[in-house]
Amino acid sequence: MVKKNAPVAVVPAVSPFSPENLITIEELAKRLHNTEAWVREKCRRRCPNPIPVMNAGRHLLFDWVQVSEWLRTLPRPTHVRHVRRKKSEKNEHKTALKVAA
Repeated sequence: MVKKNAPVAVVPAVSPFSPENLITIEELAKRLHNTEAWVREKCRRRCPNPIPVMNAGRHLLFDWVQVSEWLRTLPRPTHVRHVRRKKSEKNEHKTALKVAA
């Protein structure tokens, strides 16, 4: 017997696995315009928001669909407000560098 107001379990939609979407670390670094070292650092467990990765022995494989979803859900960074220096401050900085050299 099913209750009328029973809560319904919602299952998140998972995209089917497709081997065509798998890319290597070199390809991912190229697509993200970054270095392989940066990608490796983002794969580590100590990273607060690691890139989704599959380990195939010592090789790292990435599903481009999961990585693009990871990119979409990244929090936006907050930047410090930039205050432009005045010309007099720039000249003082240059003279201080010349004196120090």
